[in-house]
Amino acid sequence: MITKIKNLNSGMTLIEIMVAVGILAAITLAVTFFALDVSDFSVNLGRNLSAQQEINLTFGILISEIRSIGPAEDGSFMIGQAATSSFSFYTDIDGDGQFDKIRYFFDNGIFKKGVIKPSGVPAGYDPVSETISETIHNVILPAASTTIFAYFDKDYSGAGSPMALPVNISQIRLVKVDITIDETPLDVAGRISSSMAALIRNLRYVE
Repeated sequence: MITKIKNLNSGMTLIEIMVAVGILAAITLAVTFFALDVSDFSVNLGRNLSAQQEINLTFGILISEIRSIGPAEDGSFMIGQAATSSFSFYTDIDGDGQFDKIRYFFDNGIFKKGVIKPSGVPAGYDPVSETISETIHNVILPAASTTIFAYFDKDYSGAGSPMALPVNISQIRLVKVDITIDETPLDVAGRISSSMAALIRNLRYVE
């Protein structure tokens, strides 16, 4: 009877201890990896939301500006320059009755905006006074395309190729913008691509 009581009160064997430690280590490792995955997901989600917010804000402003393109204060044509990675035009961005010179362009991974207010008599646009701001970050030019801006003439009906380069700016009626963001170059799946198109109202019915 005494022997049986001692056996019942005896501690864990070495093998049992090793098994318990192994199980505990496995659980700890699993919890750690899960926490890291959740953390990475949260970081990536935050980045994606921030990137999408930049795109939405920029596109919203850009669409409104392109639709409202009008004559320059110095008599220049409504569109200043149209290239694959830059586009300049004239529009009244602050409602003061004067058309400002706006320039959107791609520069070293950043989509930027330049603004020149008309000044002087007669009115002109001094490049030195241009204010430049960053609108969308981590922009890339995918291997399949090196074009951010594409231009279409009056014959465009929703399908078809853009105008051939060099573009005749007097024939532009619609502008399309394609932006791809890649904050994690090693992970192609993390890329965000967005596009927009805007019709120039003041040129819509011009032949």
